[in-house]
Amino acid sequence: ILDPEGLGRHITHIDLHGLHQEASPRPPTITSYLTLTSLPSNMAPKIPAEQWAQVLEATGKPLQYKKIPVQSPGPDEVLVNVKYSGVCHTDLHAIKGDWPLPTKLPLVGGHEGAGIVVARGDLVTEVEI
Repeated sequence: ILDPEGLGRHITHIDLHGLHQEASPRPPTITSYLTLTSLPSNMAPKIPAEQWAQVLEATGKPLQYKKIPVQSPGPDEVLVNVKYSGVCHTDLHAIKGDWPLPTKLPLVGGHEGAGIVVARGDLVTEVEI
C-alpha cells in the first residue's frame, strides 16, 4: 500500500492485532517534510473526528451504516487509517450470534485490514508515522 498522504511510509502489510508488520522507509518529499514539520511527532495530518462504519448494535439484527467517532490512541496503541479490510467468517458468526464467545457490542467488524499508522500513543516508540 502506498502512502497517498506523502507521510514518508510505504506500508506493505499490517496486522491490526499487532502480530506482524512490514514497512519500508521512503524518502520524504519536500511537500511531506514541510507538512510534517508543523505537526506533533505522534500525529499525522487530517485525522477526522468521525468516520463511516458498518456497526452491529445487536446480534441477529442488520448492520447500521452510520458515523462513529475516531478515537485517539491510548498510551500503548496506534491509530490506523484502514485502506482495505476483509470480512472474515468470525465477523459473520458475531452478526448471527452463533459463536461460543459473547460478542462485544457495538461491533465494527473487519479486523483483517491493511492501512497506514496516522497516530500513536505516548508509549509507542517502535512504530513510525
